[in-house]
Amino acid sequence: MEESGEMELTMENGKEEIAFCLVCEGFFDELDFEKERVRKNLAGANQCYVSIAREILEDERRYRVKLLLEESPDSKRAFYVDEKTDPEYVVVALAIRDVGACELLIPRGKYDPFMVIGALENLTTQ
Repeated sequence: MEESGEMELTMENGKEEIAFCLVCEGFFDELDFEKERVRKNLAGANQCYVSIAREILEDERRYRVKLLLEESPDSKRAFYVDEKTDPEYVVVALAIRDVGACELLIPRGKYDPFMVIGALENLTTQ
């Protein structure tokens, strides 16, 4: 009888171990799901921060060109070239007195500073 009792004890321990492992697997699956959810949330937050940073840089560039116009009352247009903040584009901020300000995104591979300056100078003579 003791042998069968030991056997039952072993079986019960075995069942408990199996049940514990199944619970653990479910727990780790749940953890993986949570990790994936957190990773997605962090990616979304990072995109949000990048978007906010881009808006701040855009505001700063527009402020610079408007300030250039204020400092030069005889000028109709002002521009600021930003080659550092965007890895894919050169950003040219342009302001036209009494009209507004905008930005031009020029792909780095097609950017020629002399052509841009020439084109902007042609705008000022028209």
